[in-house]
Amino acid sequence: MGEVERVLTSKGTATRQRIVAGAAALVRDRGPANVSLDDIRAVTSTSKSQLFHYFPDGKSDLLLAVARYEAQQVLDDQQPMLGDLTSWAAWLRWRDRVVEKYRAQGPGCPLSALTSQLGLADPATRTVVTDLYARWHEYLAAGVRALVATGEIDPGTDVDDAATAVLTAVAGDLVRAAEGLTETGSPHSSASPTSPGAHKELTALLDQGRAGVARIPGKHGGPARAFTAIQIVLRDQPGELARLFAAAAAAGVNIEDVGIEHSPGAPVGVAELSVRPEAAGPLITALADAGWPVRR
Repeated sequence: MGEVERVLTSKGTATRQRIVAGAAALVRDRGPANVSLDDIRAVTSTSKSQLFHYFPDGKSDLLLAVARYEAQQVLDDQQPMLGDLTSWAAWLRWRDRVVEKYRAQGPGCPLSALTSQLGLADPATRTVVTDLYARWHEYLAAGVRALVATGEIDPGTDVDDAATAVLTAVAGDLVRAAEGLTETGSPHSSASPTSPGAHKELTALLDQGRAGVARIPGKHGGPARAFTAIQIVLRDQPGELARLFAAAAAAGVNIEDVGIEHSPGAPVGVAELSVRPEAAGPLITALADAGWPVRR
């Protein structure tokens, strides 16, 4: 597919983008299992030969393109505020942007489509998700550094840990977590990050993210399977995987299978634990209570 992209004319690029955008809208609405190539052709007014010209491997090629499109959309929807987190006021503007966009989009938002509907079964899609988290983390870390540099937060703040905490909370429950940045829930709060209220705001942010993980739906329209997959975002630091396994053991849950996706140098990775269906609920509750960002 990379070779095809390199020789596309501007018109060809626009046509390919139109197909991907149309397919993304269908996947958000119906789930990938309920979207056929004929559905996509009908919505995008594309011939079969056109479709296979841009996506030689058919649906798998197209769904990977949709995953990349949705990942980029997650970041684009937060701009320009995400790229300008240079003050506490700027963080609040970013918060307002997130709330505004994702309230309007509802459950059919790009992040939900990418992580819940497209899922992590395909290694290529897992790579897209991991790359998204890495790029998102870079923006947030830059914002935390800016607050440290201006003296708006404690100079001893661990930049990577703070950025990862915000990322995992927001990815867990995007709108509710963003609203948690305010002590009162009002989108117009202007509390200083060094005030007592700011601590409550951060606590609310993390609590909202943790509480939301149990409400995230499973893969839309996915096939029946013997085990249930639980997806967890892991920080790239020693002992994280062992700590995750220990939490599962403490909950009395046996892990039937495990998959890990992590790009070198990325601050976070994704682990997928396969457990018996009856054990999924208790495991999600135990991990969420322990602060793990979980998706089922």
